[in-house]
Amino acid sequence: MRICRNCLVTLRQQVSLADGTVVDDGSQPIAYVHGGYQDIFEPIEKALTGKSAGERISVILKPQDTYGLIDESLRKVEPLDRFPTPPRPGDQVEGSSDESGPIFRVVEVTENEVLLDGNHPFAGLELTFAAEILEVRTASQEEVMRASRAVRVNISRRRALWAAVVSLVGAPAVLLLVVGGLIDWLGSGVLAYGVLALGIAVLLAVLWRGLQYVQDLWRGGQVLHIDVQGIRWRGWTELVRWDMIDKIACETMGDESWYTVSLADKREFRIDASVLTLEAPQISWLFAQYLPATKLKGM
Repeated sequence: MRICRNCLVTLRQQVSLADGTVVDDGSQPIAYVHGGYQDIFEPIEKALTGKSAGERISVILKPQDTYGLIDESLRKVEPLDRFPTPPRPGDQVEGSSDESGPIFRVVEVTENEVLLDGNHPFAGLELTFAAEILEVRTASQEEVMRASRAVRVNISRRRALWAAVVSLVGAPAVLLLVVGGLIDWLGSGVLAYGVLALGIAVLLAVLWRGLQYVQDLWRGGQVLHIDVQGIRWRGWTELVRWDMIDKIACETMGDESWYTVSLADKREFRIDASVLTLEAPQISWLFAQYLPATKLKGM
């Protein structure tokens, strides 16, 4: 099989500097999904296109094609007493008190100062990438999803049918038995009427939810789209860009799971993951690719 879009390619690689120093001896083979998903540098992907297992490539990688040129603004000196414990060369530290700030590498520690560098260790360096192709196969749908960090999700009619049956038949039956038993036990007092009113309210909410599952079952089709631009949810009229989101909370109750998406302008909507063709952990993984952990709850 020749390497083409949406193939999973496994390589044994060796990466070396211009002076011949080997920085990656390939003791751990790498695998990536081919097709412009930025899992691997573009010059390497171009060299691999059309090749087969057993073939070899060698590519010279310029800094602008890999980790970029050195940015002097990412080099700075901090007083040693800023750190609770003295760092060591090679340690990674936060460049500021902001959780979303850049991470710096400790280059040197003197008696009173610490030299930090926020550039990648290979920034500004020319690299030689040599590799042997070990395996080429068609990538699974999940592997493509993880590579693209994008997914279109449909309604699972099987799940929607089960949720509708539970909401319209199972849950009301249990609720009526529980409420009926409590009323018999309490008699005809005010408390009994309160339990009855509460039971009716819960029953109406459950039935309403069941009717929504019936609607999902009837309509089917694509309801959720997640990509680099943001979230598109059928129950929401506009594209929700990632920078519009203040928080996403995942909640579960029994077999049901849903995401409450809170926007910076105080609006919010709910994504019901219980009846989707994609499992909730996979949706959570996608959210985590685009949002910092501080904006995610329950994932």
